[in-house]
Amino acid sequence: MKAICVSGSPSATAGSHRLLTSVIEALAERGWEIDLIRLREFPLPPLDVSAYYVDPYPDAAVQQWRSRVGAADAVVLATSVHHASYSGLLKYALDFLTADAFVNKPVALLANGGAARGATIGCEHLRAVVKALGGWAGPTQIASSPQDFDAETGELSNKALLRRCQSAAEELTMFTRAVRGAAATV
Repeated sequence: MKAICVSGSPSATAGSHRLLTSVIEALAERGWEIDLIRLREFPLPPLDVSAYYVDPYPDAAVQQWRSRVGAADAVVLATSVHHASYSGLLKYALDFLTADAFVNKPVALLANGGAARGATIGCEHLRAVVKALGGWAGPTQIASSPQDFDAETGELSNKALLRRCQSAAEELTMFTRAVRGAAATV
């Protein structure tokens, strides 16, 4: 199984990316192939609304983005939280996808903000976007804050969140197998 893992923060040292790393490790333990995209390093062009429904989209980076999402069995979206919502960078990238981009794809949601409760709001906002793209957002979302990371190493150190990373990976695995099995019988 293949997961596209999207790091949606504009920051090079984002807590959301470090959180994503923990989920990637948990997925790798379960045999997943990982396709990691750090949006801050991915060269998406200005959005051309007139070309939105053109297939293929007239830009190679957008074609690649759509293709990589399409090739994945599941999606992991990680975002930093800005003004009580997910990052504009992630929103921008998601706007390039077609309305069916996440059909039959389970999606895990991760967010890091100034406080865990604020990060939860970012996940909830993403949940609506995932639904609009036809995806299935899993019930286990992970919301972290700066206190959840080791001050020296920067690694996730909150034991409860580390367990949630394992749970999210297990959930994504289970849901992906179920969706693939159901699709095979249709």
